[in-house]
Amino acid sequence: MTVPRCLPVRVEPVPGEGMDSWLAALSRRLATPARDLLPALGLDITTLRGSTTGLAVVLRDDEATQVARATGVPVSTLQTMTLEHYNGVLRTDPATRRLVPYHAWTRRRGTWFCPLCLTETGGRWQLRWRLGWSFACVRHRCLLVDRCLGCGQIPRPGAGLLHLPLASRCGARPVTASRTHERCGADLTASASHELAGGHAVLAVQRLVDTMFTTGTATFGLYAATPADQVFTDLAVLATRILGAAAVPRAADPVLGDLTDVYQASLPEAGTAHHGADSGPGHAVHAAVAVTRAMAVLGKADAAAAAAALAALPAPGITARRLVAPYDNGPQRSISTMLTDTLQRARRTLFPRPPLPSQARTARPRTPSGHRHDLLGNVQHCPDRDRSAAVPAGFWPWWTLRLAPSWSVHRLMRGAFACLTLSSGTDLSIPRTIVRLNSDASNPYVAQALHRLVTEPLWDAQRAALARVARYLDQNGTPIDYARRRALDYTGLLPEPRWETLLARTGFRRNTGTLRSMRCLLFETLSGQPATAAPSHYRPGTKAQRDAFANFPILLTARLVAELDLIASDYLADHGIDEPVSWQPPHELADGLGLPGPDPDNLPRQTLIALLDADLPLGQAATQAGMTLDSARYLLKHHPRDTRSDQDIGAQLRDRLPAGTFRRLYLDEGWSLTALAARYQVNRRRITMLAVAYDITLRDPKKPPPGISKRWLREQYVRRGRSSEDLGAQLGLHANTILSWCRRYELPVRAAGPHGHRSTLYPTTAIPPDLRPVLTGTRPWKRLVAFVHLRDHPTMRATAAELGIDPKTFASDIRRLERELGQQLVHRASPPHPMAGLTDYGRALATAIAAALELTPSLARPETTTYPLPSGQSAP
Repeated sequence: MTVPRCLPVRVEPVPGEGMDSWLAALSRRLATPARDLLPALGLDITTLRGSTTGLAVVLRDDEATQVARATGVPVSTLQTMTLEHYNGVLRTDPATRRLVPYHAWTRRRGTWFCPLCLTETGGRWQLRWRLGWSFACVRHRCLLVDRCLGCGQIPRPGAGLLHLPLASRCGARPVTASRTHERCGADLTASASHELAGGHAVLAVQRLVDTMFTTGTATFGLYAATPADQVFTDLAVLATRILGAAAVPRAADPVLGDLTDVYQASLPEAGTAHHGADSGPGHAVHAAVAVTRAMAVLGKADAAAAAAALAALPAPGITARRLVAPYDNGPQRSISTMLTDTLQRARRTLFPRPPLPSQARTARPRTPSGHRHDLLGNVQHCPDRDRSAAVPAGFWPWWTLRLAPSWSVHRLMRGAFACLTLSSGTDLSIPRTIVRLNSDASNPYVAQALHRLVTEPLWDAQRAALARVARYLDQNGTPIDYARRRALDYTGLLPEPRWETLLARTGFRRNTGTLRSMRCLLFETLSGQPATAAPSHYRPGTKAQRDAFANFPILLTARLVAELDLIASDYLADHGIDEPVSWQPPHELADGLGLPGPDPDNLPRQTLIALLDADLPLGQAATQAGMTLDSARYLLKHHPRDTRSDQDIGAQLRDRLPAGTFRRLYLDEGWSLTALAARYQVNRRRITMLAVAYDITLRDPKKPPPGISKRWLREQYVRRGRSSEDLGAQLGLHANTILSWCRRYELPVRAAGPHGHRSTLYPTTAIPPDLRPVLTGTRPWKRLVAFVHLRDHPTMRATAAELGIDPKTFASDIRRLERELGQQLVHRASPPHPMAGLTDYGRALATAIAAALELTPSLARPETTTYPLPSGQSAP
């Protein structure tokens, strides 16, 4: 690298200044744009992505040496001007010159600022302003300003590499800019900031945060002598939850004072105060409120006091539950044990759980007579009893359907009921029952299910039924040794020669998907375990395979079930086991108990079969037959149909669409399932089932089909004006698929049908040409009519409330209009200033829209917009 020469003019950095701000000041002093200045300093501009922002994040050692030699500023000073200096608290990526978002509560672009500091220093920007942790200026006792009054965006210190940066001017690119390098240029020193009293809590918290950045440790409350990076991680998690859980300050909050009004004024534009834990808050007042309230919790002396303060923040309801929900620690970010304990204590305060019958205040609960309780709340009459050989890991399906409440998941409750039956009358805990059954049930789920069952109104009946089953097993035993069944090796279950014989006897076609489902069904029947515990070579590992196995009962017939039972009996005989294939406790044990589930054997089986014969999916057929999906699967397994009316349809489809043709059309030529169904005149569900039978992996819906790209759609659909039906026919796709990918690529979408024709979009010459770029997509006049309403209301939120739409949706529509027209329409709110109404262009546009509606009333017909007409308009 060429050694840079010393510059003739030197500019000393301001204390706390960022590298990009100092380079901008040097560029102004030398009247040289950054494109020419940086090479003279020994810096490679090809790695900077068009701006000097990355140099404020990372300045490599060799680069610092070159800059120091050219400017005379010591290397140690240069290193303190980048965020890499705070690597003990933050994390930077030297390769990309960016912050790692999991360790920095920061914005992706721009920086907040103090206009008074900019005035005093002649437009020099502090480095810490880039972080979401800096929300107030302790020197001038005010909130930082987060928006430019000119463009409404978060400003940037510089003006790119091509132009000379102006001191204290906004370097953001306006949304209405027509040129790539056009910048706002508004005077930022004229911005008004919200003043804070000298002893305000926000200023105290800001000083505490600045101290942690400087020293790298915390010295307050729960976090005495704790590394600052861990404290900032906890603060980011808790502060983000405070914003997202709507734990907003109350009007009479003595800690925040008048800052509450500023907070409320900032909500109409943002719609919500939550912007995610990675990107940080959207406004300085949001950061001030969230961090101050979070610090009020974490600054307590002990976890009990912190939990009490946290529980007092939100109103009762779902928002409180989100605020104190458990945090899932990840590989890159983990909260401390102090915050984990605080969240747990706050949850117990806000949402106390009823104790289990087996729980009491003593460590070893007993009844008044001195007896202990089991998990069900009954007396432990046989503490050492082991029923692991008499209970399957997956509870018997008939009993599960009778016992399970409506909120439960059948597959998971089978494992939970098995654990509870095993523990009835014994001293077994949930983890010990799981180990004895060799079950894949999880301890948290079984415990959670038990807690919810205890609160059920029919819990006494459910508990009595489980106790009856356990007592019957103790007195009569079972004809099946489930412990031995679980220990068998099921690797060679249903070998291919036996499968070929089965196919020949039943008339099934050969395919890998059916073989996997048959093996899984045999595994569940013989072992009493779920199919997820089967050997890996036929275990359902993908969602498609799991769905295929779950819907396999549709294919069962009486003849097929008899053949599978014969295979299972032969398998047991080969292992020297003389037992029935399956068994369940007598159903009479449930007599006289008001269990939540109906008797599945008494459900309308014929109605279900008739609906399936009518080619309805299993889920819809079960709903129309008045039963749950799990009950329908039970009926089809244990009471199968004699024959299937759809066998002929399936056989004909296989003959017409063999596996080779299916793969060629779907995988090679990119045909969609819908297009294949239309070509072969069958239901799309049958095509899907055939793909599973052929073991064809379905395409990821997030990836575009072959032939579709953004460039191709822009050329064919937007520029040439071809219809979505025409393009779909060319690619073998549905027209809606073409429109869907146009929306994903953010291309303008014409309304479906004749409403997308130009004669409909522009029905009169009275429509100004300036409006025509926005008349795209579905119901464009709905957005325009909604915009006209904005001139009669002070805020976007008030307008959205009158129209009955979400404020974020309305704000998104306004941004879309500005993007399509290339003009700013609204003077947005910038705390502490509210929204200032429409711009001159916006008022002219609203007048033009109203005039077009007056001349062409049909534009406001009900199928065009459901909003009320603007004031002064009448419906046709």
